[in-house]
Amino acid sequence: MRWNRWTVQPFLDVRVAVLNKTLAGSFRRLYPDFEPDNENHPMRLSA
Repeated sequence: MRWNRWTVQPFLDVRVAVLNKTLAGSFRRLYPDFEPDNENHPMRLSA
């Protein structure tokens, strides 16, 4: 896969939003009923 500015920019935008903690607000603008999961518990994987 070749990367250039136009293909990588959406990934960078999401990464910056995560680091700035603004991703939930962006989702809330598009989906007003969006509620992020505030539970930061580790997931248990079943084998």
